[in-house]
Amino acid sequence: GLELALWDLVARRAGRPLRALLVGDAAANAVPAYASGLNPDTVPQLTLPVTLVPEANYRYGDGTYGSVVFPSQPADAQVIAAFLGIPPAPAEQLPVTIVDTSGRGAGPRVADGLSAAGFAVTGITRRSTAASPSETVIRYRPGDLAGAQRLLSSLSGAAVMYADPRTGAGTLVLDVGSVVTVAGAAPSPGAVTAPGARARAGTGATAVPTPGGQPITASITPPQSFDPKGC
Repeated sequence: GLELALWDLVARRAGRPLRALLVGDAAANAVPAYASGLNPDTVPQLTLPVTLVPEANYRYGDGTYGSVVFPSQPADAQVIAAFLGIPPAPAEQLPVTIVDTSGRGAGPRVADGLSAAGFAVTGITRRSTAASPSETVIRYRPGDLAGAQRLLSSLSGAAVMYADPRTGAGTLVLDVGSVVTVAGAAPSPGAVTAPGARARAGTGATAVPTPGGQPITASITPPQSFDPKGC
């Protein structure tokens, strides 16, 4: 650390770049800087839409935490597709096993919605979760990413994907959280939706559930501020 500081001081007093003192001017300018042709004025600047769980409203186990952000589908997937410039590749509908972790009995309603959308639901089990509210997680074998994305596109609310090698090939496991519904289906009883938030799915429209009915941030604005002290 001290040696680096002394070299920096020498370069400052000489009025030359440190790299030039170390390797010479010719060598220092031989390789252009990485991404030197990047124009910050033309780079897409987008933020994934999220919803904010207000401070003290998110619990995990016996603790309460500071403000936590949840993802919001389908807005997140739409922003990613716009950034990449290409829509997700078409994929087959893989069989889905439902694990209800919502604490609200949402599993059967989600299973009915997915069945109506053409998915084969192979079973429903229930498991407790330490989080409240809770996200919905699509667990898939790494080789089945396209199928997981197809399932994600059928959900509205706080849903994410997780590559789990323990998941069987050609199948998906859906851990149903407390802030989700099937796109095109009626919201679950008791679900709170963001004001004006609508998700398109085929010919139907579905209100997007959010934690506590919090608004969904826009993709062109910075994320909402949060208080990390509770973490």
